[in-house]
Amino acid sequence: MPNELSKVNEKISETFTKVIDKAEEKDIPGIIEALSQVDSETQRAIYIKAFAKKLGIEKRPIVKDIKQLSFSPDLRKKTSQTSLTPPTAIIEVIKTEQGLKYCLPDYEMKDSIEVDGVIYQLPQQVTLVKLPTERFIQLGFEENEDALFADLEGFIYDHLDLPEDFGYKLLTLWVLHTWLIDKFNTSPIIEFLGPFACGKSRAEDVLSLVVKRGLSTVNLTGAPIFRVSELYQPTFLIDEVKLYGKDKDRDIYELLCARFQRGRRVIRINTDKSGLDAIMEYNVFGSTVLSGTDELPEATRSRSFIFTMEQNVRPVAKNIDFKKADTLRDKLCAFRGRYIEEKMPEVERFIRDGRLGDAIEPLHQILKLINPKIEADFIEFFKKIESDRKEETCSSLDAEIVRALMKCHSDVKNSKILVSHVAEKFNENKAETEKMSFKSIGRILTRLGLKKSRVAGGIHARIWDESRINRLCKKYDLGDISDKSDISDDKKGDGKNNNPINLTIAEVLD
Repeated sequence: MPNELSKVNEKISETFTKVIDKAEEKDIPGIIEALSQVDSETQRAIYIKAFAKKLGIEKRPIVKDIKQLSFSPDLRKKTSQTSLTPPTAIIEVIKTEQGLKYCLPDYEMKDSIEVDGVIYQLPQQVTLVKLPTERFIQLGFEENEDALFADLEGFIYDHLDLPEDFGYKLLTLWVLHTWLIDKFNTSPIIEFLGPFACGKSRAEDVLSLVVKRGLSTVNLTGAPIFRVSELYQPTFLIDEVKLYGKDKDRDIYELLCARFQRGRRVIRINTDKSGLDAIMEYNVFGSTVLSGTDELPEATRSRSFIFTMEQNVRPVAKNIDFKKADTLRDKLCAFRGRYIEEKMPEVERFIRDGRLGDAIEPLHQILKLINPKIEADFIEFFKKIESDRKEETCSSLDAEIVRALMKCHSDVKNSKILVSHVAEKFNENKAETEKMSFKSIGRILTRLGLKKSRVAGGIHARIWDESRINRLCKKYDLGDISDKSDISDDKKGDGKNNNPINLTIAEVLD
């Protein structure tokens, strides 16, 4: 092999020498470009010396021209990269008889794609995610949206027993949204919650076959999960995730916090490198399904649709129909092909909860696009969810702290309320295991927006901010007290209902 390589190099050198010996003025641009492609600095220096001698000039201008050419985006040496997700629009990576192909929006199949001087190529095979086949093109011309929606909803219904009837339509819309994920800025999390052996894993298995690039995992954590997210851009289906306690999956939690919204990044430090090169930045936006026995933390719960699973009350298919799933996956790829260059319809937000509204929007847009006749049921379903979440908020720990705060209105002095007084009211009639320290309650009051202060003796207090407290009362449905009179700054209230605010609060507390 070394002898063969040596012969090749000798042949190249001989060719360059002949070209330089016969060079004329019109050949200069071509020779400069050829010299810029020579990898060996030593060999290039020899050619430059010979070329300068031929032209009768110094080497410096030739070297300068070669450097400028090396930085030219049009003529610089091209690099190649293996990728499932080149930085340009594709319908999807498709399995064909000739191997994997990029399918462009005009349905042209290509082995590679060049973007900004980088040639993106496909790996020989992909095993982590299921990909559609070239049959999708034929199915795309045969299918209509009503039939696709009905087929997908029927597949989910045949294999899962969900707690609510509208849940089948909700999951159908969500699956469709995964196939147009690049059209949206948010992607709601789906969680299947419940005890063991209640159908959570089955739900993930079913969805993994029809979502775009479904990737099921139970043990992918740490930097690998962020890297896989960026390279594959999958729909993650994460089984039995633990999000509470000392042994919680911290990496999964970080993934969830960033994955819901486009543009968020996960930062990691590579300890094998130094300086800026050590900072690893991952784009993790995408769709996610979780299953587990633990409820999601509040930060992610507000961005999720939760299915509380239980043992089946109606019969479902014992075995998953993989053949049907393969056909649906091709049909869904055809659906993506039909709408990849279409603008999503505008929708009007019908609920007040901002985070829930962000989560609903992509599904609402899909609905308007292909099945607007179920919009009334869709709106009714999510207004019920908003109402339930409002009720949950009003019975939360924060709401209980605000109620305790309002019971202390007569203890306000100089526009300050002692934290210990709020703690005393909060702990009234509670078992010892349910009581909270004044320090814990003080931290919650600070989080609720009440500024820290102290009174004589350095005792901890909070500023009684009327406008802030009024907002908290509205948030936790404790009534509108915006018309109350100011509490005196020069004396402590007597606690009697001789003042409009006392009457309003008393009514609320009753």
